[in-house]
Order: sequence, then structure tokens, then C-alpha cells
Amino acid sequence: MSANLERFQKDLEKLITTGHRLELAMQQHCMPEEFEGRVREQFGKETDKFINELPSFTGGYQRWYSEVLALLIGQ
Repeated sequence: MSANLERFQKDLEKLITTGHRLELAMQQHCMPEEFEGRVREQFGKETDKFINELPSFTGGYQRWYSEVLALLIGQ
């Protein structure tokens, strides 16, 4: 049982992190100029790198949602 709980926690942490990154990707997708301005204030020269490392919201959300649903229903 302990191994299952550890696996669940690890999977959940990964999905939470991915969810936060998808939220940022959604903001970038919907409001690119405003998002880039805010990111530039925080990251300066690293802005382009940060934005390029975000997942694709349109391609990643459905996959993420399906994984979340499977994790929560399967437990």
C-alpha cells in the first residue's frame, strides 16, 4: 500500500506542476503581448527561453486532463 501511495503522490505532484505550466501557456496563448511583458519583467534576458519551454496549451491540455481524471477516478 505504501508503494501505491508514493506512486500516487509522485504522479499527482507531476500533474500539478504540469497544470501550472499549462496555465501559463494558456495565458500566453490568450494574451501573448501582456504575458510576454509580465514575463520580461521577471526574467529579463531569459524571457524567450522561458516562453519556449512552456508546453503547447492546445496540444497539452486534453492529455493532462485525461491523466488527471484517470489518476483521480482510478484511486
